[in-house]
Amino acid sequence: MRLNHPGLIVGIEKSPRETVAPENGIQTLYDGSAGQGLREKVDLLHNNPKMLFLSQLYEYGGRYEDPACAHYSVYEANSNQSFIGPCNGEHRGAHIDDAGRMPGAFQGSVEAVQVLRQRVQEWIDIEEEADDPFTHVLMIVMGWNTSQLEAYRNFNSIVGNMKATHQGDRFKPLVIGVTWPSFWENDWLDPLVRGLSYRNKANDADELGLSWVGLIAREVLADVDTEDIETVLIGHSFGARAVATATCAGPVIAGNGVGDPGQQDAWSIDTVVALQPAFSINRFYSQDDGDWFNEEIHFPAGCRHARNVVMTASRHDTAVDMQFIADMIGDVEQYKDHCLHTDNPDFHCGTMLADDLVGRRAGKRFDRILYVNASDSIRLNSPRTGGGGHSDIYREASGRMIWSFLRAVDEDHLGMECRPVGAGTRAESERQGGA
Repeated sequence: MRLNHPGLIVGIEKSPRETVAPENGIQTLYDGSAGQGLREKVDLLHNNPKMLFLSQLYEYGGRYEDPACAHYSVYEANSNQSFIGPCNGEHRGAHIDDAGRMPGAFQGSVEAVQVLRQRVQEWIDIEEEADDPFTHVLMIVMGWNTSQLEAYRNFNSIVGNMKATHQGDRFKPLVIGVTWPSFWENDWLDPLVRGLSYRNKANDADELGLSWVGLIAREVLADVDTEDIETVLIGHSFGARAVATATCAGPVIAGNGVGDPGQQDAWSIDTVVALQPAFSINRFYSQDDGDWFNEEIHFPAGCRHARNVVMTASRHDTAVDMQFIADMIGDVEQYKDHCLHTDNPDFHCGTMLADDLVGRRAGKRFDRILYVNASDSIRLNSPRTGGGGHSDIYREASGRMIWSFLRAVDEDHLGMECRPVGAGTRAESERQGGA
C-alpha cells in the first residue's frame, strides 16, 4: 500500500471523545453566515460522541524504490516496533497515557497540519531549484464506504489517468491524499443500515470539511507561495461534500489565525472538482429563494474560498437518486432542472461529449461554478460497488474529463465565449439532457 506519485497521505480517524478530546475542549469560530443547519454541524465537533483527529502523515517519493517515511504517526510514536521510518530522526505523534487516553491528539493534529504546510512548500522549492517544478497541488478526498487501502488505489488511479491522458500543458502534480473513516462493515444490502449509515457519514463528511480538510485547504493549499502552481481539491461523493464544506463554509476549528474573524475570508484555492457530489444543490441558495429543503445550510457567495467550482451529474448514477433525502447535485434530474429547464441558468452549464466539454451556457448568478452533465464519461458500474455509475471515476475517460475541467476554468475558458447549448451536432443537442 503506497502512493505512486510524489506526495503525502493524511490519515484521519475517529475515536471516542473521552479518549482523544483535550481537557479544555476545542475552539471553534462560526459567524452564522451559512445558516442554522451548519451551526448544528459545528456543534457536532463539540458534542459528537466520537471525534475526528489526524493520526498519520506519511510521505512518498513517487517511485517504487523511494522509501516512505512518517512525519507524524500516533501508531509509530506508541509502538516499540517501527513499521515505517521517521522522516526527521524520531517519530512524532500524540502519546497514549497510562489510562489509555490520548489527550494530545487534537493539538498534535493541528501541529501535523503545520508540518504538512512546511513540507509542501519545502518540496515545491526543491523542485523549483532543480528546474523541474510542480504544476499543481492536488488534494483528493474519497467518499462513502471507502477503506484506506481502497483510497490509496483510488488516488493512484485518478492521478495516473490524468497523467496518461492530459494534453497540451505540462502536468506534474504534488498529491495530498486524505483518508477518513467512511467505511461501515455492515450488510450494505440492508436498507435500514444504509439509511443509518447515510446520516452518520453525511455528518462525518461535513465535520471533516469544517475541521481537518478545511484547515489543510486554508493552511496548506492557500499558503502555496507561487502563482505558477494551481491548487486543486478533488472530492468524490461524500468526499465532494467534505471539500465543498471546507472551501464554501469552513474551516471552523482552531489553527493559525482562527481567532481573527478577518482571517476566515482572506484565503482561497484555485479549483474544487466535485465528482458526483452527495449533497443538496440547495446549499447554493438562501432561504429567501424558497427552495431551502430541510437542512438550512447555504454557502455564502456561492463558494467563497474557491475561485472556481466544477461539479458533475450523471444519469447512470443511482446512488444519488435520493429525492426523499435531498436534491443531490450528482443526480442528472437536478442538472436538467437547473440547466435545461430554464432560459437563464444560475450556473455555467456544460456537457461532456466524446471526452470534450461542449455546449456550455453562461450562468447569471454563480459565475464561478460550472455544472456538467458527465453521463458520457460517468456511466459504468465499478467492481464491488453499488449505485450504478456512481463510482465510475477511475478510468482513463475520467482522467481526460478532470483535465478538461482544469482547462475549462483557466482564464478565458469559463463563461460567455463558450458555445451555447445545441450549437454543435444533432447528437450533441439530443444528449444535453442525458437522454
